Amino acid sequence: FTQRSAMNALFKQFKSVAGQFDEGSFKTAVGLAATRAVQAKSKIGSQEQEKKRGIIAALDRGEEEKLRIVAESLIRLRHEQLAVDMLKLLLDHLKSRTASIINSKDPPTDLFMPLGSILVCRRHFSTQLPELEEIHKQLCNKYGKVAMDQLVDDPEYVHPRLTQLLTVLPPPAAEVAEVVRGVA
Repeated sequence: FTQRSAMNALFKQFKSVAGQFDEGSFKTAVGLAATRAVQAKSKIGSQEQEKKRGIIAALDRGEEEKLRIVAESLIRLRHEQLAVDMLKLLLDHLKSRTASIINSKDPPTDLFMPLGSILVCRRHFSTQLPELEEIHKQLCNKYGKVAMDQLVDDPEYVHPRLTQLLTVLPPPAAEVAEVVRGVA
């Protein structure tokens, strides 16, 4: 009994509690989310420039604690930008596989990781990309909320690099020092 067959059994078990899937809303949400991801990346780029200026100002004033905090913030922004890049690619992949989702009773097993990864991004980017909420809603309507939550909660179905990029742990001191040297 493999993990994938267990996941398929879970989808079948909870499918009966799912709501009504709206094909048009799903397609629109995926397309808009991909477009907004590009906009979000651009906005993050602007914030990155602001943080670089903050690092230079803190260096000039000798404010070591502020320097560390701004450098950590810059690292988080860079991670967020990479995560948005990955999200855009995942959304493009999902867009190309929309017909498979529409025509299947159970999600295609090759989409478990892209779906799990997109749904994890929903937790982090729902304000910048509100369409992720609609994607989540439609997938829950199609396959069941419990099954979609299982994809998010199981690390096998979330891209490991994405998990690393979205962590809230402070970056290592060596990485902070490297960023400061790179900006200065």
